[in-house]
Amino acid sequence: MPALRFVQLLSQRLLWPGFQPEPYLEVADLERAVEISSGEAELVEQEQTVLSNIVQLSDIRADEWMRPRTQFLSFRPPVSSVDLHGKLPPSGYLLVTEPDSEEVASAINLKRLSGVPETHLEHLAKSVVHVPWCALVADVLQLLQVRNRDVAAVVNEFGETIGILTFEDVLDTVFRDNPSRSGRLLNRASIEQVDVNCWHIIGMTSIRRVGRFFKIKLPTTKSVTLAGILQHSLQRLPHPGDRCQWGPFQLHVLEAPERGHLLVEVKIQETAGADE
Repeated sequence: MPALRFVQLLSQRLLWPGFQPEPYLEVADLERAVEISSGEAELVEQEQTVLSNIVQLSDIRADEWMRPRTQFLSFRPPVSSVDLHGKLPPSGYLLVTEPDSEEVASAINLKRLSGVPETHLEHLAKSVVHVPWCALVADVLQLLQVRNRDVAAVVNEFGETIGILTFEDVLDTVFRDNPSRSGRLLNRASIEQVDVNCWHIIGMTSIRRVGRFFKIKLPTTKSVTLAGILQHSLQRLPHPGDRCQWGPFQLHVLEAPERGHLLVEVKIQETAGADE
């Protein structure tokens, strides 16, 4: 074996020194493969959508797709069925925190339970996996599969839980046509056109989605959502009536509830040359 290894290294150095590995498949390559393998146009379009969404998982960060703390309920042990007040949590999971903090430690998929015990529900919970806010959704999905878990707790640089990402959330990204976080969490469109050159956009909408929708190259920013852009521009929490300019957009805050989601009126400057 050492001799064979030496011959292999020698051939790589002398015979093929400039050998380069094959590039990864692009979305277009996958789409062409689907077109060849299937003859039904409708089926091809659906498969192309799913393949494109799968590839996009490697570009979406966990904090772009997670459920923020305002969109899920967590309970400190011991947990009883009375704490649920007869309602299913928005995420479908009963999230259990650590005994001495508000950090999510475990979760129960209530949809899979045949019956809910009256006390000590935390005994049925499985531990969650913890991922940093900058982790890619594709990596989170792989970690959930390897660990056989359904929920990932997204933490910031201080180790604080800022949101959760469930296995169902990732599947929604893959199989839904034109997926959006506001559509999944709030059951409403993230971007709605209300007039010529005028749109209403939910503040939690990601900057990536805004750029893809308007087909405009946006300024470089560290903010993930439109709400983050407003906070960075105003250097404070937005209030109704606030206005600011960001790149080609004119932003006007319409609604800014304390524990709700911003509603922003967005207009594009005529000089932006956007394809409306």
